Formats: sequence, structure tokens, C-alpha cells
Amino acid sequence: EETNEWVINGEKIFVTTGIRADAVVLWATLDKSAGRGGIKSFLVEKGTPGFEVPHKEKKLGIRADDTAAYVFRDCRIPRGNLLGGDESIQRKNSGGFRGVMKTFNMTRPMTAAFGHGIAEAALDFTREQLEAAGLQIDYMAGLASQSAAAEKFIRLESLHEASKLTTLNACWMAGEGLPNNMESSVCKAHAGSSVRTITQGCIEILGSLGISRDHLLEKWARDCRITDIYEGTGEIQRLIIARGLLDYTRED
Repeated sequence: EETNEWVINGEKIFVTTGIRADAVVLWATLDKSAGRGGIKSFLVEKGTPGFEVPHKEKKLGIRADDTAAYVFRDCRIPRGNLLGGDESIQRKNSGGFRGVMKTFNMTRPMTAAFGHGIAEAALDFTREQLEAAGLQIDYMAGLASQSAAAEKFIRLESLHEASKLTTLNACWMAGEGLPNNMESSVCKAHAGSSVRTITQGCIEILGSLGISRDHLLEKWARDCRITDIYEGTGEIQRLIIARGLLDYTRED
């Protein structure tokens, strides 16, 4: 039935840049019986009656970026704010849900790349400190011939390279117009895990220097945690990967 507006009720926590944003894109289920086709997307502007921002989150990391909670109480959204065209078209091709999934396939590699940048910065800083202390890493020697610090550092570097390759692969597939749902989840899950291992490993190598607030390594260790949370947690990514590898449906 055609309507001139929708009334939205619900909450969303941990909204990135939620304080500064002038408007948000909201996905809502309008018809549960339609399954994924019942999910539609809307543009909702700040100041719309019923749209509240109760507080700003206090976080472990990414403190330079504000994170908010949103509450919608009988928030009336006009028909013109529907994104993606006519509702009947969206119902036919599940445009609302597919739009969400296509967005994630692009932003998950971006989040992974964000994590790789943190990991690379941590590795560069650690290498500089090791060299300043007189420890030169000999990449031609075997791991057994290295000092404990150098051996650990080389392993962290190799983990970073492997993780970065999964991200480059997902991005290349997107650029070629190839389906990359599986690959975007692989690179996101791998980066979320490896970046934490790398920054923590760098702290372990450098000891007290790694946790000093005189340097950025302790900040990177806090900030990198978000790479396993943004755009779907690592647990969700592994579920997507498992379904893809085993060809399982949601019911399976």
C-alpha cells in the first residue's frame, strides 16, 4: 500500500562520526514477511522529530573520531527520503539489502587497509628503534641465526605481507567488477586479527618503550582494535567465509 511517510522506532549504538554527521543513512525492515526485500534504506536528517542523539561514546581507541548512539522514537520519514527508487522495484530485487551487502564488499577491504597502515607504522617504528639500538636485521640469514627480537620481528613482517596480499586481491576483484563477497570477508578477518598481533608483538619487542605515551605505538595498539569491529566483526566475517566455503545457507 502506497504511503507518504514511514514511522521508525529503534536504536543504533556505536555510530561512527555520529555527532558531526548532518544526516544518516538508515536501513529499516518495513515488511518482515518480505524477508530481505522488506529492508529499505532512507536518508534521515539531524533535527527530524523523533531522531535523538543521547550521548557520545567514550572509547579505548579511535578517540579522534566521535562515536554516537542514535534513538528513533516515532520518527516520521517522508516518502521522498527513500533511497534506491520505488519500493516495488526494491521489493523485486531486494535492493535495500543488496545495497548494504555491496557497500560492505567495498568498505571491508578499506577497513583492512586502514589496519595495514597502522601495522606498517608500528613495524617501521620498531625497526627504527632496533637499528638505533645496534640490532641490524639480516634477511639473508635463517630465522635460527637471528636474535630473538629480530626473529620475532621478521615473523611479524611476514604476517603483515600475507594479510596485505588478501586485501590487494579483494580490491583488484572489485576494480575488475568481479564478485568479491568472500574475498572482502577474508581480508577483513585476516587484517583484524593480524594487525592486533603485529602491534602487540611490536610492544613486546620494545618493552617499556612500546607502552610509553611519548610515542605513538601504544595509541596504534589501541586504535587497531577497531579494525576487527568496523564493517562487521571478525566473528561475522568467519561465519560468512564458512558459509561460502561449505556452500551453506542461513538455515544450514
